[in-house]
Amino acid sequence: MKVEVWLFSTLSQYLPPDSKGKKAVVELPENATLTDLADHLGLHSETVTVTINDEQAHWGLKLEDGHQVSFFPPLAGG
Repeated sequence: MKVEVWLFSTLSQYLPPDSKGKKAVVELPENATLTDLADHLGLHSETVTVTINDEQAHWGLKLEDGHQVSFFPPLAGG
């Protein structure tokens, strides 16, 4: 299964070497979850906001072929 991954701001350091810009296509085994993808990228210790197809997602969510997954760093402000 292949998913498109977008990593923004400081998280772009976790992109695979063959990525273009802020995105990459990552191949994962069937039934992989969002947690599996984060671990694959090395994001397991990061505090991030995640969306799948532009909707907020939870870590245990099962991914499907063609999903677009975006990782955003923690936001600060007031």
